[in-house]
Amino acid sequence: MNKLNNIAFIDWQNLHLWTTSENWKIDFKKFRIYLKDKYKVNEVYFFLWKVFFSVNL
Repeated sequence: MNKLNNIAFIDWQNLHLWTTSENWKIDFKKFRIYLKDKYKVNEVYFFLWKVFFSVNL
C-alpha cells in the first residue's frame, strides 16, 4: 500500500489575523483532526517569525 506523507506548512500570522478579525478561536486539537481526516496530513508546521530589520540589496 502506498502511504501518503502529507505535510502542512501554516503561516501563523495569516491564520491569527484572519481568525481574530472574524472573532473566532481555534481549537487546535480539532484543527489537527480536521487536517488529518480531510487532507491526510501527517505533520503540521507553524511558521512564527517577525522581521526586525530590512536590508537593501
